[in-house]
Amino acid sequence: MTWQMPKTALPLRKRTGLSKLKMIDFITIFFISEVNEKEREKIQATEKLRKDMLYKIKETKANLLALNDEQL
Repeated sequence: MTWQMPKTALPLRKRTGLSKLKMIDFITIFFISEVNEKEREKIQATEKLRKDMLYKIKETKANLLALNDEQL
């Protein structure tokens, strides 16, 4: 089974006059940039979660240290 160019790319190829190889390069770069964007969003979400959890841990630690022996 060989890879075929998506039909949505054909009108663009006809308008621009690009060869099949150039269109494949163009489509490949487009999909790579989409994947990179998703990876960047995932990393940002992970970092935000890490910061939020670190804040909660510090808050919990401070609350525990504020308790006296009777309250524990």
